[in-house]
Amino acid sequence: MAAITDGHIVITSAGTRDEFRIPKKHIQGYNGAEALLDLSMTDAGRYEI
Repeated sequence: MAAITDGHIVITSAGTRDEFRIPKKHIQGYNGAEALLDLSMTDAGRYEI
């Protein structure tokens, strides 16, 4: 995870280093290394920055 704001988190994908600004409502959990989302990669693509 790269950053946390009031309504979003910014995460970086493994390998390609793409960054996504994901609304917190889509976060299902966090295991210390990975954020678990309720989005497919296709849906997460609309939050890419």
